[in-house]
Amino acid sequence: YPNQLSGGQQQMVAIARSIKKVNDWIVLLCAACPNLEKACELAGIKYANEVFLDKKSKEKLEHLLEKILYEEFVDGLPMNIYCHHMTIAYNNHSEESQQIYNRYKGEFGLERKIIATHIGISRDAIAVRVSYDGDIINKIPHITLAVPIGGKPVNSNYIKEWRMLKSPIILTGILGEFVRH
Repeated sequence: YPNQLSGGQQQMVAIARSIKKVNDWIVLLCAACPNLEKACELAGIKYANEVFLDKKSKEKLEHLLEKILYEEFVDGLPMNIYCHHMTIAYNNHSEESQQIYNRYKGEFGLERKIIATHIGISRDAIAVRVSYDGDIINKIPHITLAVPIGGKPVNSNYIKEWRMLKSPIILTGILGEFVRH
């Protein structure tokens, strides 16, 4: 029974209940421990608010990526496939990012709609540009689809040319928090 647990044990149960695995990412839906964020920051762990796509949305993007890779062959490079989230803000970057991050903290676990409108392809990344009804730290809101093996998803921030998709792709996901070690 919950009333038989110590305060620390109750806190651990609350933290365990607040963690949900989505698309192989750990999402912290709420912080039961008020000092957890500070402790993680001191340990070099970074938090990011992200929209984690549901399975159907991820499959839509994977299908688009397959089509792009087939039609354009993208230099025949082997790729690491992502297609699973859109970063909103980080909690320990700029002041602007921190403000956006804090604005969304109370909304973790809520469903969000994203509309993919453009495709961007460079030698370093493939991404979809998206329309999102909230604030976001990236100058061009996007979801990284793939990067060449050895590449980094951050390279999708530097895509210069975007082509409009034949039709927009409606995506849904859950707003959450990603912990990077």
